[in-house]
Amino acid sequence: ELVSMARPTHHSAWLALACWLALAGGDERTATPTLDAEDEAILARQTRCAVQAAPARVVFNRIARTASTTMLTLMLSAARRKGFRVVGGNWTAARASVPPPYIYEAPLWYGDVSSEEGGLTWINMVRAPAKLFGSQYYYQRDCACKILPASTCPRELPNVANVIPHFCQMTIDHAVATWNATFRAGVLKSFFPGPGILVDVFCGTRDPTCHTDDMRAKYDIARRRVAGDYLFIGSVERLEESMLLQQRLLPTFYEGVDVRAFARLHANPGAKQLDPKPSLSTIREVQTALQWDVKLYAFIDRLLDQRLRACNLTR
Repeated sequence: ELVSMARPTHHSAWLALACWLALAGGDERTATPTLDAEDEAILARQTRCAVQAAPARVVFNRIARTASTTMLTLMLSAARRKGFRVVGGNWTAARASVPPPYIYEAPLWYGDVSSEEGGLTWINMVRAPAKLFGSQYYYQRDCACKILPASTCPRELPNVANVIPHFCQMTIDHAVATWNATFRAGVLKSFFPGPGILVDVFCGTRDPTCHTDDMRAKYDIARRRVAGDYLFIGSVERLEESMLLQQRLLPTFYEGVDVRAFARLHANPGAKQLDPKPSLSTIREVQTALQWDVKLYAFIDRLLDQRLRACNLTR
């Protein structure tokens, strides 16, 4: 069954927590990774437009701050037109009570569902790692400082603003410069649990390797799942192309829907511009810390290229 998204218990959780403070928007090209021969071999096999005309259960294990609100708005609009359901909450209850076809959405880790009767179709969205975690940092900060409406924020956040001087004015650069001392004090340990870094989300929790610090091995598992188990993974940076591909691959849900309009309307009332933006040195430091996330994002971007070509939706 699906596994609820939670903070890893192993040492990499500390790195993930650090990243919530350390990351921000900026140009990902400052540290473009080189894909290796195995990456290229996997990508070369992505030559089929794997349309699923009648999937029964689609799982959108969404990651916060990756246009998930736009995706959900699209799903709900299409559901009203085409008569399927978009469900969340408890997976066991949804599976037992909602007849297919439906899309199940929740912030989940990838789970081992090989024994699932009838199978599942996995979809997701990603965002350039520095932008993703920088967005989460400012979001959590502004929620804690009551700048954003409570209705758009997590229910419980530690009162960090009263513990860290000038926290509500702390920029990404300042956070990067001071996070070591802050984390040693334990103040932010529960403040930035987030959905986990990309490698952790796609590696999941079922394989014991995913609970270790072996980032190369975890990357290999995440890459295999991304290429083999996910029908669709799009990106915020290529939102319109992503939505067009999703429409092509899932015609039961999206055929006839103006997905370009939803891409243009991409906006979340709780979103905040990353301003002031990070310095180049901060971006480089962050990308070094998240080198496996940056590599996985580059792999997913190339995978998106391959699938667009296979479906005659060339970039």
